[in-house]
Order: sequence, then C-alpha cells, then structure tokens
Amino acid sequence: MRYAQLNLGIWGADEGNYKETVAVGNQAKEAAESLDLPVHWNGQSEYRPMILLKHFRD
Repeated sequence: MRYAQLNLGIWGADEGNYKETVAVGNQAKEAAESLDLPVHWNGQSEYRPMILLKHFRD
C-alpha cells in the first residue's frame, strides 16, 4: 500500500517566531487528524508536517 503525501510549509505570521510557527503546525495537524488523515510531525518549527492523504493499492 502506498500513500500520497502532502508536506506543509508552516510559518507563524506576523512574527514568524518559534512559538507562533509551532502553533500553526499544531492547528494544521489537528485539522488533518479531525478528517482522519494521519500526520507525521515532530512538533518542531524546523520541520514540515507531512499529511498522508490517501491509500493506494498496487
């Protein structure tokens, strides 16, 4: 089984500092998970959250 992946670029507008960027990442993660889409992200602003969009059968 394979997945389509969506890597999200996150940035905490206006300041763009660590706390704001992590808050944006958490909001994106929560929104995706509320739609039953798995998210891989370590919670750090230096890394992009990756959403697994769909299962594909070979």
